[in-house]
Amino acid sequence: MAITSTFAGTCGRFAAGLALAGLVAAAPLAAQPSGPGGPAPLAKQPANVNVVTVHSKSLEGNLEGDPADIKVIVALPPNYGKDTKKRYPVVYFLHGYFFNVDQIDGLAHFGDAVSDEAKKGHEFILVAPDGGRTKWAGSMWSSSPTIGDWEGFVSKDLVSYIDSHYRTLAKPASRGLGGHSMGGYGTWRIAMKHPGIFGAAYGMSACCMSARTTNAGDAKIEKMSIEEALKAGFGERAAIASAAGWASNPAKPPFYFDWLTKDGVAQPDVVAQWAANAPLAMLSQYVQNLKTYQALGIEIGTKDGLIGDNRKLNALFDQYGLKHDYAEFDGGHAERFAERVRIGLIPFMEKNLATK
Repeated sequence: MAITSTFAGTCGRFAAGLALAGLVAAAPLAAQPSGPGGPAPLAKQPANVNVVTVHSKSLEGNLEGDPADIKVIVALPPNYGKDTKKRYPVVYFLHGYFFNVDQIDGLAHFGDAVSDEAKKGHEFILVAPDGGRTKWAGSMWSSSPTIGDWEGFVSKDLVSYIDSHYRTLAKPASRGLGGHSMGGYGTWRIAMKHPGIFGAAYGMSACCMSARTTNAGDAKIEKMSIEEALKAGFGERAAIASAAGWASNPAKPPFYFDWLTKDGVAQPDVVAQWAANAPLAMLSQYVQNLKTYQALGIEIGTKDGLIGDNRKLNALFDQYGLKHDYAEFDGGHAERFAERVRIGLIPFMEKNLATK
């Protein structure tokens, strides 16, 4: 399956990875009424899963007009309703670009995963918010006037809601943050910028880690009308979603962001804005914040086009003395996603989150 990818650098490689894994539907985004391409959601949720709507003050008034009411899947241990005095650690999971949370749950089966771990004596709550029902099919888990404060939604609004509505161990040592692809990017972004909320962070096949350069395709995007952009391919949409998060400009409707090129010529200030949002560039500013975490973890497939950047992140963690786990597995960007949730993310959290 072909993807038109003008999204240079790491995000272009993650787009291609999704296509090769068969996780991006061939139909244009605009032709899919249930959301972006991808797997079907579960026909029926297990009994231990709650589907709730969380209102986010952090997302109110965003210039795109995206809703501030966010769908959230909450998977509970099977005995949650029986042992009413017990409190649990919480794993927060951020999904990747071009999907909504229902589609990701259709792959990962969060309720079953939590139930299976409970049978082994590992009880926790898993929380998965929807970051995909935005104008450009993905929030990048970032913050700007254009898209709203998704970092604040995750680190403040969502955590506060879960702690007030469920029996959690409401402390950083018992909260973990993880994510895949765009969600892996969001994990590192939020972990760096918002310490003292989560005690463990785990990035799975994280995208968009390094600064990018402009290319010929950027001039094509520059000329698009809003109507054309809404019907564009995966790569163009991913680039536009990133611009909305990283180069916001409230004075430029209807897109409300500055683009990387003007009349086909690279705009250094805008390129610099994008670069400032790349975790490999951000890391040195936030080393002390990352040192407050009790556990950090990176995983990446050996056939993933993003492996170079994730190896660089591993090397930077070593350089700055950040203790962490690092794993490479046989596979590409997404075809082993559900398995890696079970054998990568969850065991890491079980090992590192406080249960009392």
